[in-house]
Amino acid sequence: MSYIELLLAHGAFYKWEKRAKAYDKYLSNKQIEKWTAERIDLDEVSKLFNFIWKWDRNFKRNDEKFRMVFKKIYAVFSSINKYDFKEIYFNYNEIKDKISQIFNRVALYYDDYIYQSTDASKILHAINPNLYIMWDSNIREGILGHNDCRYAYDYSEHFIPKMLRKLEIMKSDFITHNNSNEVIFYSFLLDVSDGKSITKLLDQLNFMTYTMPTYFSAYKQELIPLLVNYDKMNLSKQRDFWIDILPKNQYRRQKAYSYYISLLNRARKENLITASERRDLDSKWYNDMEEKEYLINRLKLILNENE
Repeated sequence: MSYIELLLAHGAFYKWEKRAKAYDKYLSNKQIEKWTAERIDLDEVSKLFNFIWKWDRNFKRNDEKFRMVFKKIYAVFSSINKYDFKEIYFNYNEIKDKISQIFNRVALYYDDYIYQSTDASKILHAINPNLYIMWDSNIREGILGHNDCRYAYDYSEHFIPKMLRKLEIMKSDFITHNNSNEVIFYSFLLDVSDGKSITKLLDQLNFMTYTMPTYFSAYKQELIPLLVNYDKMNLSKQRDFWIDILPKNQYRRQKAYSYYISLLNRARKENLITASERRDLDSKWYNDMEEKEYLINRLKLILNENE
């Protein structure tokens, strides 16, 4: 089922991409209402550009210059802000020229000779994550066939339509498999992804597929044994499955240490580990996030083997 890839990529992204939390931090600190004004505050531009710089240390920034460019394109930008990516499949032709115009101005905002293609997509997505989708050189090569396909025309005429078609396939797959509908599809994705926009989920799928393929493959291999009976689960059990298994939800929706201790206690109670092993595993918790992830997955595998 194709929509499963979307959720697997979400889990892999939060497990392996160390900068994943920078995105969440930016959105939580962003003052959305200030981006609906023609002249935005410099502190909002600074927040945005600090986020972009975390992903691209070669990013060319000039906060005041961007504010001036944004003011010039604000009328066009705001005219399509009402559109949502998941709803534009059949009326995309109405807005694609405006998207191209906006993308081009943002990519060239710093200098007419420096085309910041990847950063432009990140800037636009960060301002309006419901409409714009990000890309990078690996994604462009994987989806469009060549990294040189990096201009506004490539973005609006080819990349976005391909993403819209991919989403339609996943939506149809979900609806058919679950005898469901479009509303439930998007509600389901929001529930199990900690509220991520569909553009962000698609970006994570692209990123793991083309930028971190080895890590994505390893993550999928880890979860394959747990997916054996997935096609027999009803929608409620599918939702519980993803909420339980995805790294993002384990650390945001359940207090990680409490969750880990509950697994430890359960494994000990069922005599799957000794008292000494329990103490040893508990002492290993205070390391980096990847170690925590490993410990939780190790305990879950021990417990699953017993069930």
